[in-house]
Amino acid sequence: MKIRNPFKRPTTQAPELLVLPHPTLIVQHDDLTDALRELADVFGDGMTADHTGGSFSCGEADKIARVLALSGHGEAAETWLSGHARGDEWDDYHFTGNEDDPEDEGRPLNDAEIAEYVTNLTSTPTVAELVELIGL
Repeated sequence: MKIRNPFKRPTTQAPELLVLPHPTLIVQHDDLTDALRELADVFGDGMTADHTGGSFSCGEADKIARVLALSGHGEAAETWLSGHARGDEWDDYHFTGNEDDPEDEGRPLNDAEIAEYVTNLTSTPTVAELVELIGL
C-alpha cells in the first residue's frame, strides 16, 4: 500500500484546479446589456446630469459619456455631457469662446457641439491626430 504525503505538491493539476494569475469575470451578454441600459437611464436623466454633472471632472464626465455612447446610448451620453458642461468654464473641455476677444465671456458647448463631441469620443483617432496629441 502506497501512502500519500499530504504536504507534497502534486506534479500535475487538473485544469479545474489551476489558479489564474488574475481574477476572471464572466458576464452574460444580456446581463451586461441590461446593466449598461440601467447606467444610461441614470446618467442620461436630465435632472441627474444637471444636479451632479458639474461635480465630475471633464475627464471623468468624458469617460462616462464614452461608455454610454459605445454601448449604444448616444442620447444619454449627450444629456449627461450637457448637464456636466453647464458647470464648465474657461479652460474646461466643454466650454468654448474666443480667448483673444476681451468681450467674449465664452459659453458651455451647445447641443449640436455636444453631439459632435460625443461622436469624437467614440471615433478612433488617426495616426496624425495621435501625433498631434502627443506633440511630435
